[in-house]
Amino acid sequence: MPSSINKTLSYLFTSATVAGIRNRLHAAKAARAEQPALVRLLTALESSESAHVRRFSMYLRGKTSDSDTFLAAYRDSKENELARLYTDLAAQYAQAGEAGKAENLRQFKQVLAAQADLIAHYQSESEAMTTDVYVCQICGFVATELPPGNCPVCNAVPKKFTRFDLE
Repeated sequence: MPSSINKTLSYLFTSATVAGIRNRLHAAKAARAEQPALVRLLTALESSESAHVRRFSMYLRGKTSDSDTFLAAYRDSKENELARLYTDLAAQYAQAGEAGKAENLRQFKQVLAAQADLIAHYQSESEAMTTDVYVCQICGFVATELPPGNCPVCNAVPKKFTRFDLE
């Protein structure tokens, strides 16, 4: 399949995903405003977008590499490209006077580093890895073994961590 098709499919996949998320957020807002007809409309649109996401995912599925290659590229993107983008966006928010958003981006960058560390841990242990993983449901920080007393990124309490058993 030509790369232009893959690029377009990736764009459509991303667009449908974002549209679905926005529909869900606006449906929740409409529910709080007690607008049931709008909730039904936005929920239906979210469902429609989800169908598109599933279909585009099927089209893109054949373009996956082996897991080791995927993890290496994924880790590299977190340590390099995404970390740079988060840093750049945080600087832009700070310059625009949006200190809170700039701090969030700095926190997201910490999460990227924790994700890259988890991938590195898996790469070194591979299938022998039996460490439990805990994910902060507030900011996405990943911890191994036990959840920290409070999240080192967003200060969430331990009960905000979800355990993923790897055995």
